[in-house]
Amino acid sequence: SAETAAGEHPRAAVAVMESGRRQGLAELRAREDEIGEIARGVDGTLERMEAGAASLAEQNETVRRQAQEMERQHAAITRQNAEIAAQSAQLEQRNRSMLEKQAELEKNQRALEASSAAMQAATQRAEEAAAENARVAALVENSPTALLFADQELVIRYANPAAQAAARRLAAGGVRLGNLVGRPLDDLYRHPQGNPRFFAQAANLPFTTRERLGQEDLDLTFSRVLDPRGQGLGVMASIELVTERLATERLAKEAQERELLQAAELQD
Repeated sequence: SAETAAGEHPRAAVAVMESGRRQGLAELRAREDEIGEIARGVDGTLERMEAGAASLAEQNETVRRQAQEMERQHAAITRQNAEIAAQSAQLEQRNRSMLEKQAELEKNQRALEASSAAMQAATQRAEEAAAENARVAALVENSPTALLFADQELVIRYANPAAQAAARRLAAGGVRLGNLVGRPLDDLYRHPQGNPRFFAQAANLPFTTRERLGQEDLDLTFSRVLDPRGQGLGVMASIELVTERLATERLAKEAQERELLQAAELQD
């Protein structure tokens, strides 16, 4: 029984060893399986990390492209802002120019209105002056006094109907004056100093003289004609035929002298 026990002990040991080996192998396989599982998990993690990295790279590329697009848009917006600023400056310049033109137009309008008012006033004054001149012309034209006008060269430029009638009466007595207009004043009157010298002196006018032309006695009165500024335009002459009046006065004087003589003789 001791030998049996001694012989059985190695086999038991071997069995124990075999059982331990099998158990170790099982554990080793379990660990290998565990390690494989871990490795597969790590591989899955690595794959997921690689996929995440690829996705991240793709996202980064997308972000980069978006950033570039944003930069392009920003540059475009900057250019648009610059164009808008330039257009705004142009519009502002145009507005200033339009305001200046409007101010100039308003100024011209005021000047035009003032000029129009001045022209209306001048026209009214001219119409009033024309009306006054027409009245004066009518008075001169219809005056019973013979009137004529000679310019600065002492050439007769106007003679009213009464002066023309006086000229015709003088012509009947042999003094040929025609219609007077266009003839020199010398044909009617000659001053001893000479007409140009005498009538050039404003201090000599007005001037009255009595002359005899042909068979007629004339009272002549000369006066200066001035424009509105006081400048000399010529000479106005009035003609009065006094032949009959002088003859009447002479006859009256002679009759008075005869009466005085007769009265003196009666007293003697």
